Amino acid sequence: MSRTRTRTRTEDSTGVRTPYAAAYAYRRAYAPRTALTEKQSADDINLNRSKSSQQARKIEEQLAKDLEALFQTIMKDESKDFAVLQRKYGPKSEQLIRTAVQQIYLIGSAYATSTQNTTAFITQKDLENIRKQVDVTYASFWRRVYDALHKEDIIIPTEEPSKPVDPAVEAALISTVTATTTLALSTLSKLSQLPSEEKRTLVWVTEQDPKVCEICRPLQGREWDETDFDIPQPGPESEGGATHHRCRCRLLIKQDGDILLG
Repeated sequence: MSRTRTRTRTEDSTGVRTPYAAAYAYRRAYAPRTALTEKQSADDINLNRSKSSQQARKIEEQLAKDLEALFQTIMKDESKDFAVLQRKYGPKSEQLIRTAVQQIYLIGSAYATSTQNTTAFITQKDLENIRKQVDVTYASFWRRVYDALHKEDIIIPTEEPSKPVDPAVEAALISTVTATTTLALSTLSKLSQLPSEEKRTLVWVTEQDPKVCEICRPLQGREWDETDFDIPQPGPESEGGATHHRCRCRLLIKQDGDILLG
């Protein structure tokens, strides 16, 4: 029994079907929908069971450990000159951050492409997104190092003695923000690179546990059309997000009435 091939945007600007477009059309028409949940409500989604969320969480945890160790090393260095320390430890911090960002970005990209029944691919736009995300995280790390070095220079009248900077807390904040914002960025970017005639929206999903804050709780289940220019992203405003540090929310793709969980 023959099957009707789904119409897709598979022609180049001259109207000629390209090899990639033909392969994409075949997968769209014949491959089974991947990572499709039978749940119709965001309230039924458990992000902890999502393969992509689990993978990103592991990278996030490793980045936190690596940045904590580096933060401690920097604070123990005999030199307290910020410029000297950045020259000395800057390359190492950038390498750690770049590795994590690249891995998490690929996870988000793979999630988006799998929901569209195609394989992950990297474009110049993706490379630029990764570079920008690395720059943002790098700047955030060194801003916290600078604040820690000059903590005693900031005189604020208080009855409570100032607490020492905790490298573990600082590293955790940075790594969580990096994972959350990178996943959202890669999902949105890759989806925009995969045209479809089917209606697609982005659904905000929280962890739905007691830690969900007053900012994110009202966003649970809200949807935005993929073409909306005002789709909020998880994470603090300083990092391009619309919520806060340590935000664990995600934007999931909804298509044909189903939320796609990868």
